[in-house]
Amino acid sequence: MLQVDEARVCLAKAQTYWQAQQWEKTIQTCNQAIALDEKLPTAYKLLGDAFQRLGKIEAAIDNYRQAIAFDPNYAEAFANLGTLYAQQQEYEKATALYQQALIINPEFTQVSKHLVRVWELQQQGKNASVDLDVVTQPETVNCSTSLIKQAEELQQQGKLEAALQQYLDALEIAPQKIEIYQEVIKICEQLELWQEAAKYCRLVVQSDFKETPVIQQPVVITQTSVTVAKEHFDLGNQYSQDQKWQDAIGCYQKAIESDPQYGSAYHQLAEAYTHQQQWLEAVAAYRQAIKFKPDFSWSYNNLGYALIQLEQWSEAIPVYQQAIQLKPDFPWSYYNLAEAYRNLEQWKEAIAFYQQAAQIQADLPQVQQKLGDAYYQQTQQYRELALKHFQLAIEQDPQDPQPYHQALAIDKYNVELYLKLGDLLIQRGEIEEAIIIYQMALQIQPNNHQLMNRLQISLLKRDPEITQVLQYGRLLAQLEPQDNQEELQALATQLAQILPKCEQPTVSIIIPVYNQLNYTLQCLKAIALNLAETTRVEIIVVDDCSGDQTSETLNTINQINLIRHQSNQGFIHSCNHGASVAKGEYLYFLNNDTEIKPNCIESLIEVLVQDQEVGAVGSKLLYPQGSLQEAGGIIWQDASGWNYGRNDNAYAPEYNYLRPVDYCSGASLMVRKEIFEQLKGFEEDFAPAYYEDTDLCFAIRHQLGLKVMYQPKSQVIHYEGISSGTSLTTGAKQYQVTNAVKFKQKWQTVLESDGYLPNVGISNVPLSARKYTGQLTVLVIDSYPLYYDRESGSRRLWEILKIFKALNYHVIFLPDNGLKAEPYTTILQNLGIEVLYTQSGYGENIDKQLNERLSLIDVAWICRPQLNEKYIPLIRINPAIKVIYDTIDLHYLRFKRAWELSNNKDPKTATVWIDMQAKELKVAQQADFTITVTEVEQKILQAQGINNVAVIPNIHIPYQGEIPSFNERQGILFIGSYDHPPNVDAVFWLCQEIMPLVWQKNPNIKVTLLGNNPTTEVKGLESDRIIIPGYIHDLTPYFNSHKLSVSPLRYGAGMKGKIGQSLEYSLPVVSTSIGTEGMNLIVGEHILEANNAEDFARAILSLTEDKNLWEQISANCQSAIAIYTPQAIQLNIRELIEQLTK
Repeated sequence: MLQVDEARVCLAKAQTYWQAQQWEKTIQTCNQAIALDEKLPTAYKLLGDAFQRLGKIEAAIDNYRQAIAFDPNYAEAFANLGTLYAQQQEYEKATALYQQALIINPEFTQVSKHLVRVWELQQQGKNASVDLDVVTQPETVNCSTSLIKQAEELQQQGKLEAALQQYLDALEIAPQKIEIYQEVIKICEQLELWQEAAKYCRLVVQSDFKETPVIQQPVVITQTSVTVAKEHFDLGNQYSQDQKWQDAIGCYQKAIESDPQYGSAYHQLAEAYTHQQQWLEAVAAYRQAIKFKPDFSWSYNNLGYALIQLEQWSEAIPVYQQAIQLKPDFPWSYYNLAEAYRNLEQWKEAIAFYQQAAQIQADLPQVQQKLGDAYYQQTQQYRELALKHFQLAIEQDPQDPQPYHQALAIDKYNVELYLKLGDLLIQRGEIEEAIIIYQMALQIQPNNHQLMNRLQISLLKRDPEITQVLQYGRLLAQLEPQDNQEELQALATQLAQILPKCEQPTVSIIIPVYNQLNYTLQCLKAIALNLAETTRVEIIVVDDCSGDQTSETLNTINQINLIRHQSNQGFIHSCNHGASVAKGEYLYFLNNDTEIKPNCIESLIEVLVQDQEVGAVGSKLLYPQGSLQEAGGIIWQDASGWNYGRNDNAYAPEYNYLRPVDYCSGASLMVRKEIFEQLKGFEEDFAPAYYEDTDLCFAIRHQLGLKVMYQPKSQVIHYEGISSGTSLTTGAKQYQVTNAVKFKQKWQTVLESDGYLPNVGISNVPLSARKYTGQLTVLVIDSYPLYYDRESGSRRLWEILKIFKALNYHVIFLPDNGLKAEPYTTILQNLGIEVLYTQSGYGENIDKQLNERLSLIDVAWICRPQLNEKYIPLIRINPAIKVIYDTIDLHYLRFKRAWELSNNKDPKTATVWIDMQAKELKVAQQADFTITVTEVEQKILQAQGINNVAVIPNIHIPYQGEIPSFNERQGILFIGSYDHPPNVDAVFWLCQEIMPLVWQKNPNIKVTLLGNNPTTEVKGLESDRIIIPGYIHDLTPYFNSHKLSVSPLRYGAGMKGKIGQSLEYSLPVVSTSIGTEGMNLIVGEHILEANNAEDFARAILSLTEDKNLWEQISANCQSAIAIYTPQAIQLNIRELIEQLTK
């Protein structure tokens, strides 16, 4: 069905080209249609027409015969074949073909005329002039039979509106045919066009069909609009054929305006968006196409592909499942469905669908490789699960050595596990076994003091007089920097014991050296001490004809692949030579006058692994005393460079988030090997050194379209100038000036056109450093760091920040308290978010930091009324900034409801919420836009005169794992932060009033109170029936083990994250109406609702006892939050920001 539909789209394009007399394009497009559906007679007939126009008679004859073979009743094909024979003066063949055409279609008047002319020509003889031409193609021929035939085909395909249009066209040609009226009436009834059906019934009754019946405006189903829509649609197809996608988009949109139910137009519009890589727009258009053509599998396939481009893996899965149901023999549906499961790390499902794809088409590209990788990843997943359970076994019984051994069989490099096992064996008196364990661990970390001490103690316990233990105590001392040759050789000897070596490395470390042996050994020592045990590397040292003892000394270290130059060739040739023998997937160029810090190499690998669009990534370079040397480089319009952050505080926020840059220094630069080889290495025209790293980074960005990233987590001490000196007139450094001229000549066009700013000193630095970070800069302010795993408000804002990044906005996040809370700050920085703080080595005032960035900001998204009061005056210094006030919830509404619930309703105590209401309304009036989390609160503000209000609710991601059954669960779950007073009130009401009623019926039901910072009073509720674990990082086991979740909130405002999060896991919820407010949940279908203790207790008992009810609610949970997924909310946020900034 898919190919046939696509073939007809191609055929429509071919007919458009025919009408435009573009014969070659007609032929090309017909061939495309035949490739999709080889049994398409109209395509062969049209090919014959086009070849006839080009004078290719034999080709025309072959195609007419093919059309007749597939459709023996194709009158036009017989007629046109007859014309070709007549033109060849083969009149008998022509006569027979024309007669056959008339037998099929007696009304074919044009053929009758041709037949008469052929008889005349036969009488005139060979000298007669043949003046016949082919009949017009079916779209313009005055032939009702052809139109009826097309209508019947469309009717069989279920395309009733298109079929109706063809029948109406046939009526205009042959209004005397009663059977056409009968089909028109039938289709009108099927489309529920009752007035139109009645009209044609009256015409049939009133007319005896001896004369042409009078038909006035035969189409009330907007024949005019449908015709206009078809014209726009056909023009759009022509633009698509010419790859003029923007013009095509405009035509399809006009077609949809004329006919809003034009499913094919939506599909073609989505196709055009796809070619433009406008994925969000494509998704919306494909969904509309599916709405009006739900059986067209190609729309599902393409929608799935667009969702995959947006990394909306979960959304893509049901789409591909429907595509497979419609067309079960299309291999790419299975393949792409497997890809979605693969990205969700659901390996079992991925393997199953890769296998089905391979069964349908064994030579499908990459499918076998993908299958192999999925099996491998599944194995790794099982290993990780096994390790997790062994670790849990250790926690449950730390005195049993067996799970330690089993865990180490999987995690062979876990030194901590070796230590624990060794200590346990010592306790058990198994000294020999402990010694073996410590020795095995020391092979992994030879310089680990703790291991050396444990081994020394064990050896002394076994033999108090042993002296060999002293060698372990001396190991670290021997690794200290040495000055004389003897000591350097001793250091090299020790390095030979601890440097890593790998035959199949992930990373090839390439160190070009020229003399300075002591720095080279320090560089190697830093690698030995700071490289993670699991990181597979090879070390390649290229000695560029040193005059000291470099080669002789390094030759004693077997782990090093030492390359010696017989003459001095310079830095660039040394790097390229080293890269040519490298085995690793990544090349890590490292100067010998450096010392890497822990996690340096691993954090660079992390960037390349997580983002395939990154071609190279560099480190933060530090001076030995700790100040910043470089946080990525800036190149100005005149090709001069700027070391961003030089001599500044290395802990400053602007230097500590992942970001794209012009270039990173080759002193510590990691490049994908395939990229380096594709660009043929460092440009040797810059030999011997300088600008080669900048040139490589420019080529990666501007030739290959990839990113160059700065990774602040990768820190390297760089003794700048040791390898090349610092003078610009002597040594290798002298080439810096010369190569700057070469670089400018090579990249002149790029420097003038790609946003490179003029070199005017410090004033252009902040903007230049951020020029790749996004099309807009959004400042986000909240009270504290985003504790997204501890409270609902932070989780919502965390998802909003990720949406900003997905929309290509640069985000500056300002926590008002200035805390640099971990791991939360680092997680944001790893996403490329600039986080301001006044801690961890940096003490600049927050207001001053903000003031320095005001010129960079386009939109300020400020949470909570008090923060808007504080920051709006500062932000308005730059009047271009648009201010969005995010209420989080309406504070006054929450305060008011608490007041109404309290026993003391003294009007004096009402001033708290009254004052807050005045404050919130004032802030909303000052802001350019106000955000609420529910439509309820939006309407409350609108009723008070606040018009610019949008809803950005909580954001929820449905859980994709297995949902345990009713019988596998027990107990009741409450979750909430106890810093929030409504949650404290809720748990007291639950435990003191609701649960006693439940326990009267079922005393075995237990309650778990999860959440951050339980107060002393809350902790006092703990009993054998009430469990209070406090903060839990991973809530999944709790959501999957409890029978239901409760939200007994008696006051509050906003959207309740505890309910949404429960629905993510398909966990049924009992809530008050305050809890469900604004969530559009249907009581009894998505949730149970109760507003007094008795009803709440009954609802709890219903869900714990009624399996059918539980399963019904559980099955509807995730559909209830479909409107709150990141993909859905991203569209709203994008529209809001574009509206503000247009």
